[in-house]
Amino acid sequence: MILGVLLLFHVRSALRATIGPCSQEPAQGNVAIMIPFFNEPHDTLIDALNAIEQQDYLGRIEIILVDDGSTNDTSVHVRRWLAQRRHWRYHLEVLERNGGRKGKALDIAMGLVSRMAEVVTVIDSDTLLAPSALQRAMDVLLQDERNVACCGLIIPMQRQGNLVEKLQYYEHTGFLLAVKHAQSKIGKVAVIAGAFSLHRTWALKELGGWGQWLVEDVAWTWKALANGYRIVYAEDAIAYTVCPSSFTQLFRQRRRWARGKVEAVVAAWQTSRWQSVLLMPWTLLWGQISFLPCLLIAPALAWVPGSSGLAVMVTLNVGLMIVLYLLAHKRDPNHRRVARGARISAALKATACNLLFDVINIPANLLGVVDGVCNRPKAWLTRLPHGAGNSASSPNDADAST
Repeated sequence: MILGVLLLFHVRSALRATIGPCSQEPAQGNVAIMIPFFNEPHDTLIDALNAIEQQDYLGRIEIILVDDGSTNDTSVHVRRWLAQRRHWRYHLEVLERNGGRKGKALDIAMGLVSRMAEVVTVIDSDTLLAPSALQRAMDVLLQDERNVACCGLIIPMQRQGNLVEKLQYYEHTGFLLAVKHAQSKIGKVAVIAGAFSLHRTWALKELGGWGQWLVEDVAWTWKALANGYRIVYAEDAIAYTVCPSSFTQLFRQRRRWARGKVEAVVAAWQTSRWQSVLLMPWTLLWGQISFLPCLLIAPALAWVPGSSGLAVMVTLNVGLMIVLYLLAHKRDPNHRRVARGARISAALKATACNLLFDVINIPANLLGVVDGVCNRPKAWLTRLPHGAGNSASSPNDADAST
């Protein structure tokens, strides 16, 4: 049912797209970019900073770097990099002790943002922005005064890596992309990716920061939605990020994300019970993706007496996922140049990979929900001890699913 509604929004969007492009002037507001990091390899962070230097944004940018108690020498390398002439304005804040959560570092960075900043952007220290990413995301955010936050398209860097990395690539460029595209049409994007997200400064001041949550991007999004604000998605604003490369890292990340969903539901409920009810479709959709993908074997069991109805329902569900994928990629010029048969084959492959990935993540999702419901002590899980080379958000906060 929920997938069918999302499909309708895609069709509506496709029909409106024939009217012509938006004539809005490019955004030029002042932007503050916050980048917290913890034991990030210096070359990874420098690559992220170089990508920011290459942004073709029309307005002004200030970058606030927060070393969240790192025990390596990354800050030394950052200072050397900052000593050279740079296009944008930079500030490095070094904390003596690690705060334990990315949200705390972001709250400290927020206190350093200049009064001139109209938009605050959060970027992970292992994320590379495409040259036009910031401009395109700003253009989408400022299209409507009711929009308070926007996220871009996050693509895993290791798309040709091992099985774990390939499955994450198909997750971010497949069904997840389709869902966000549809959610954006009604201003109800359920998650703004922590790896690359934009927020209106006044909204952050009104709603508060991120420090109290373990998975700050999800909880803040739901709090904003519960206040009646719009969250949108800029599919053309592309960022490349590092994702987990092993099943152990993946399990820890998805366990933390699942707990974040519990935090988000609680944050929304405490803000507005009525708005929480309106957000229920996204909760149910996440529940289906997280805990029920195993039902998708039902078509193979159609011969079992009494199971035909379930098989039809599940087959229809899979069909909707394929159609959503095709519609979401309809605007991609590279996708349009591919033969129809190849496009359908890609949709089938992406759907199969997404379903397999959802099944793999079931144990982590279950344990994460138990952590949240039982209010167990909050632990970052994906943040490793010094020398392990993990940032304050890696691996990582790319996107906490739907």
